[in-house]
Amino acid sequence: MNNYLKSLETVKMLEGDFKKVLERMKNGLLRHAKDISYGAYIIGAGPTSTENRPLANALYDFGMNVIDWDCGHLGHTAIRWRDTLSTSSQRVSSVGEECNARFKDFDFRYPRKEVNAILDTPTAEFFWDLYIAHPNAKFILTTRDSYEWSEYIMKKNLAPPALQRPCGLTADMFTKEMNAKIFETHLDFVRCLIPKEKLLEICIPCGDIDYRKIGDFIGRSPRDFGLNETKLIERKVNRKNFIHRNDLDEDFHKVKRKIG
Repeated sequence: MNNYLKSLETVKMLEGDFKKVLERMKNGLLRHAKDISYGAYIIGAGPTSTENRPLANALYDFGMNVIDWDCGHLGHTAIRWRDTLSTSSQRVSSVGEECNARFKDFDFRYPRKEVNAILDTPTAEFFWDLYIAHPNAKFILTTRDSYEWSEYIMKKNLAPPALQRPCGLTADMFTKEMNAKIFETHLDFVRCLIPKEKLLEICIPCGDIDYRKIGDFIGRSPRDFGLNETKLIERKVNRKNFIHRNDLDEDFHKVKRKIG
């Protein structure tokens, strides 16, 4: 973590003092583990807009229950977990201790045991916290060209930069070059922290990721799920729900009836 924070010392904002942001990050992130996960998850470490949905679809094809940004079908608890990490965290100051106080006693374990994998915002922006809370997890790092990502993310409304706990910060507060640097620093942070046997790095836009590569990493054979091992992961995905309903417990169905 210290090396990650040091790598960000040359980052500058269009307005404001990024050194104050770094000080807040240092105070909040340099903490000891105190959460223990339910089990072994697959966690997406790639920032938003790095083709997380095609990955979610591929994991779903392997029989996994997968959550990306859209988790409303899992009820209030799942929505509250996501929104605390993403939407509501954007409403606090990027400096000072308000952001750190919000997450000091937060349980970063995913609240639904039926889920096997969590991807997309806010998993990358809270990668460090999720890493601490899920010691048995494996991580998939989705990547793309940093400057292409930077140009795209700056056009998205209120999209976060690829920073840990980016409370109150949005990508348009930085230049294209700074966003690319932040993105690359995040990738290096993940590569440095996660052991090779627990990390899979893929570039879906590069067009060379097949089901065999995914299956080898998660320990599931494509043939067991009727999948062609050499078939490339499709980038265009129409499915929005990556949950196998038969795997959900009765409590879920009661919640669904109440909110649906």
